[in-house]
Amino acid sequence: ARLDHHDIEICLATGGMVNMPAIWRGLIERFGGRVPDLPNRDRIIAEGAAWIAHDGLGVHLAKPFEVLVADGDSRGSWLPLVEAGLDMPVENQIVAAANKRFYCVDPRDGQAVFEFGKPRRVGIVQPGDERETVATVALPVDHTARPFLERLECEVQIDHDYIAKVEVKSNRSNEIESREVHSLDFGLSLPTVAMKERAEDEP
Repeated sequence: ARLDHHDIEICLATGGMVNMPAIWRGLIERFGGRVPDLPNRDRIIAEGAAWIAHDGLGVHLAKPFEVLVADGDSRGSWLPLVEAGLDMPVENQIVAAANKRFYCVDPRDGQAVFEFGKPRRVGIVQPGDERETVATVALPVDHTARPFLERLECEVQIDHDYIAKVEVKSNRSNEIESREVHSLDFGLSLPTVAMKERAEDEP
């Protein structure tokens, strides 16, 4: 985040390791009085997890998962494959997050390159916002085919470890390539009115 110790307004130390004298002294040396001595600092994470389980809160995708597509511009534009807000899978589940079709616009070098990315910022995404590339897949294609003839399919699945498997295939060359993406951004879903009403109705 390119911040110095002096840029931090408060250091909220949590977890059992903060009870280790060396770690606590190190935090005090760096942050001084900006480290509150919480009475439940060693168990606050477990307490938060219990509240989350009680309220039935889930985890959602915090940033869209996108692919770079040709649009007449020299750089192209980013197309969302999986929108932010997708409910992430729980244990032993896999979510089929996307199944999109594309066409190869320039097969002359025998490869269709898929570049996958995500916005660097969280929140409303603008077309010109900076992106971070998370994976690149080169799919062999028919170099003798005309542009916009070879159809390419892209599937995205997300498992309970929050790892996305991206698979691209060609309907003409019958080639298939896949990659795993381990850098998805996700966050905790906040309670909704419906959740609160359901909790109030419970005995």
